[in-house]
Amino acid sequence: MINFYIKLAADKYASLRHQFGIITRGEHSKYLPSAFTEHGMQRSFSAPGKRLASEEPGNYIGYINLHMESIVSTRSGGRMVFHHVWDHVFSTWSHVAVLRALMDSAQGATGRELARQSGMNHRACLQALTELEALSIIHRVRGGRDHFFTLNRDHVLVEQGILPLLSVERSFSRSVFTYLADRLAKRVRSLIVFGSVARKEELPSSDLDLCLVVRNENEIAAAEAAAHAIAPEVLNRFGAKLAPLVLTQKEFIRRTKRKIPPVQDIVNEGVVIGGLSMKGLVNGKA
Repeated sequence: MINFYIKLAADKYASLRHQFGIITRGEHSKYLPSAFTEHGMQRSFSAPGKRLASEEPGNYIGYINLHMESIVSTRSGGRMVFHHVWDHVFSTWSHVAVLRALMDSAQGATGRELARQSGMNHRACLQALTELEALSIIHRVRGGRDHFFTLNRDHVLVEQGILPLLSVERSFSRSVFTYLADRLAKRVRSLIVFGSVARKEELPSSDLDLCLVVRNENEIAAAEAAAHAIAPEVLNRFGAKLAPLVLTQKEFIRRTKRKIPPVQDIVNEGVVIGGLSMKGLVNGKA
């Protein structure tokens, strides 16, 4: 059954009374007031006989409480944290996800837009935004059905910590690929990252699969030795376990035509980071 209104909890009522001065202390305190749920608000503004807009089922009491907590925390000046502040800023994955989404948005976005960009449901996104707003990491503009959020780029932690950190994260894979290309590309015909890293689906336990295509069999041993020589530094600097696969160009073409794994996957999903392009490699470019 859908609830259209709920009784306010005593602490929420007291907070709202303090914030907005809706009654004088002691007046009408015998009964706690009611508040509309999200469905109740839709019903109150709907024309008679008009169906309500469809909504996903959920905990409407919690949803209302979340909005009320947002009002109370921001009107009362937010939270003041000076020590171990990253424990609060990066306390959950959802915090990091919305910060990533807001990084490139100078104009900001609505909560629903950020939820879609971050890959989470609207309520979880709103919870993260509310907590970051309380830390003054983001700003909220209230108006209409949706609230609008922007990154507080004047905040010292945002300017000197969050934005540089997210920037390093974004360029991290490119740094790894550049490092590999600088040390191996001149030794091979083509250098290709494949597997879960190429698909952007890697886990902490995943290897960094790297295909080294050489001109002929006489170059296989040297390419393998070069890859194994840099493997310890790759692990130390980037936390990646290198898994090299060395093939001649002739063998690569043969396996491509016969659709032999993993070469077929390399052709379809691989990321060339040095040497011949995939098309040039498969077409047997000299």
